[in-house]
Amino acid sequence: MKKGFTLIEIMVVLVVIAILVGITIVSYGAWRHNVTQKAITSDLRLAASAMEQAKNFGNVYPAQLPSSYKSNSTQITVYVQNSHKDFCLEGASTSPNIKLHIKNGSSEVYEGGCPAITPTP
Repeated sequence: MKKGFTLIEIMVVLVVIAILVGITIVSYGAWRHNVTQKAITSDLRLAASAMEQAKNFGNVYPAQLPSSYKSNSTQITVYVQNSHKDFCLEGASTSPNIKLHIKNGSSEVYEGGCPAITPTP
């Protein structure tokens, strides 16, 4: 009687390993997307808080992020309108491709880029 594995046994082991690798890759992609989205959300809320703090000292929102805000590597773009009385902050990541925004007066972070800010009368 010969000792060793048959070709079928080796193929079954390879198929099981391939299935486990596939599940791991899919799970890693979803995990990475969620982590990046949470990081951008946190950064936007901190940046909005810094903008509110800057307004308390200057009566208008600054055209760029205040120096009191320390970035966690998220790219944040500032949009101000209505004589610096409204702002929208847009946070983006390229890998994975995520874009979120937050507007003044809100603690809610929304998906997508900043919509047009309509001036208040």
